[in-house]
Amino acid sequence: MKPFKVGIDAYSLKPLELDPFELLDWALLNDARGVQFSEPPKQAEDRGFLAELRDYARQNGLYLEWGGGQHIPCDPMTGAAKDIAAGNRRVAEQAAFLGTKIVRSCSGGLMRWHDEAPATEQLLEATARGLAAAAPVFRDLGVVLAVETHFEFTTFELLRAFDESGAEPDGPIGICLDTMNLLTMLEEPVAAARRVLPWVAATHVKDGGLRFAPRGWESFPAEAGKGVVDLARIVEALASLPREITLSIEDHGGAFDLPVYDPEFLAKFPDLSVAELADLVRIAARTEEAMRAGALAVLDRPHWPAACEARVTSASATGRRASSPPPAPGSPICPGPRTSPAFSRRSAWAGGPSRIGSPSSPWRARMRTGTARPVPSPSAAIAGSPRAEPDSSGSRRRPWSPTAGPTPISSSSFRRTSGRSSGWPRKRAPPRRPRRTGRRPF
Repeated sequence: MKPFKVGIDAYSLKPLELDPFELLDWALLNDARGVQFSEPPKQAEDRGFLAELRDYARQNGLYLEWGGGQHIPCDPMTGAAKDIAAGNRRVAEQAAFLGTKIVRSCSGGLMRWHDEAPATEQLLEATARGLAAAAPVFRDLGVVLAVETHFEFTTFELLRAFDESGAEPDGPIGICLDTMNLLTMLEEPVAAARRVLPWVAATHVKDGGLRFAPRGWESFPAEAGKGVVDLARIVEALASLPREITLSIEDHGGAFDLPVYDPEFLAKFPDLSVAELADLVRIAARTEEAMRAGALAVLDRPHWPAACEARVTSASATGRRASSPPPAPGSPICPGPRTSPAFSRRSAWAGGPSRIGSPSSPWRARMRTGTARPVPSPSAAIAGSPRAEPDSSGSRRRPWSPTAGPTPISSSSFRRTSGRSSGWPRKRAPPRRPRRTGRRPF
């Protein structure tokens, strides 16, 4: 099986409130190979920011994928028309400037769960028109509008919309395959992934379960490798594609009500076959067995902020092991580290559209007047620094100076860090690993 780059989806770490450069640093520290920004950051309108984000990712060997696209040119809950063309062009141009070919598209909405929402066929017709209009723009820019398998449509319905829009595989319209959302749309994940396989351009690799509930079932996310979604078979299918696909780990808390005991709700999924329904029943039975054994549980959304970093870190490691071929005979088991990241630039855009180091930066001006504190660079937390002072957590940080800009720092110095800024994950930096020869197999 060919190797994959395994990264993260930014939404998974949203509770940590990291700025875009901190997200890339988090990926580097946790051996992720890239970041999908499923929703563009607020600074995305500034080309200077995009240029620095692009260069920072390239210097550190990280892939970038973009988001913010839409495919339903109307409000999915009311049917009111809305203009999505301008927004799609904007994010497509941003993606092209960043050098990424992916723009994830999600129009949101839980239409089937609300009787007052427009009929699915009406929304499908509108989607076909929206995709037909978007295709030339994305084709000219060399970017793919990757429609997420979210809660709007099943894979059967997406294929019909693609057909009506005139789209073809390997073109400017594709799919961002969310492996767990398929359960919520009453689809067996492996069968659904194979249905849309020629269209897959990006992924949200997410495990999950399907438990019995008073009104039918509840679907819920789980840490990759611990749920009942057969991720190994899905990744094996993705490996058969001739193009490069990245695996972006996504995870979050919560559960989704699936009132399948209600005939009216079940009728909203006309493509659900008896065979696939039987597969879902077997998945629910396996979920119940795992939950009784204590190997699987639902994590409520209020508890996600406290658990997100540990779960995403573990899921990323699982994804790398599952998607990497075994080492060749005689090759080193533990390959050496990557190029040291340029950490001194990590938070230059945290406060506004101008670089912190620029004399005209409005963010730096606020720093001088004391109306805003900068996001400290990792060098501000080096233990044992002669200027360091203990903070409330017991770690030592350098006192902030309104005239001091970010201090360059090497990767090795950062791994001696004992504390971070308030926006950084609150765990001790991992110990330095010995340098060894060879490269990672993924």
